[in-house]
Amino acid sequence: MKRIIFSGSFFMLSLLLLSCHKEHYDVKEKEMKDVIFTVNGVSFTLKPIPGGTFTISGKNGQDSIVTLPDYYMGETEVTQALWNAVMEKNPSNFKGDSLPVENVSYDLIVEHFLPKLNNLTGKHFRLPTEIEWEHAARGRKSADTKYAGSNDVDEVAWYLGNSGGITHHVKMKKPNDLGLYDMNGNVKEWCNDFVGYVDTHYPIGNSTIIEKHYSMRGGSFFSEARICTISSRFSYCVGKMDKQNGFRLLWDLPIKN
Repeated sequence: MKRIIFSGSFFMLSLLLLSCHKEHYDVKEKEMKDVIFTVNGVSFTLKPIPGGTFTISGKNGQDSIVTLPDYYMGETEVTQALWNAVMEKNPSNFKGDSLPVENVSYDLIVEHFLPKLNNLTGKHFRLPTEIEWEHAARGRKSADTKYAGSNDVDEVAWYLGNSGGITHHVKMKKPNDLGLYDMNGNVKEWCNDFVGYVDTHYPIGNSTIIEKHYSMRGGSFFSEARICTISSRFSYCVGKMDKQNGFRLLWDLPIKN
């Protein structure tokens, strides 16, 4: 059995781990409180995610024990209000302060938004890895549910069957037991895992371009329920801007000296 310990810094998740499911789930029980930050008059909340240890099985039958430390995850997807407090231009297709920002690429987030946010706050926010995202989505008691906090997609997600083809204000659906909203549906969420280089053919010009892809999770307002599950995975070119694509913040628990 292989043991893997993640420090919370960026790591590239292997395809072995990404094809796995949780078999054993052990979350630490400890007192952690919400953290609220304010940027240019806009406040946003991060929820504590207790670290834990769980076992995953790969396609070749080899088990791996994964351990995560404590960290903080955005209570909601990044809203347009927060985006506007940091950036000069809002790229979203659907406009509204309490709507999730969308039509944002991985590169725009990592190379522009996050450095500016970190400079304004003096903190280090980043995108979650896929394992951090899924660990938070499953919560303390929802490890066996299809969606974050429920087996009923309509309770927790805006998806193709109920969204009306648009995004919706955050915090309108039921959160999971860690207090995280919209982990499924509304907008797909970029994660910090490099998937690979993909040959993409474009009919116009009959050209093929090698694109760098990163992962996404959660499904969107335009996704069918079956691909809004906790385990559903996607990948997109780092420069792709799409009205289905948004993100959520992760803040590592400060290390005490």
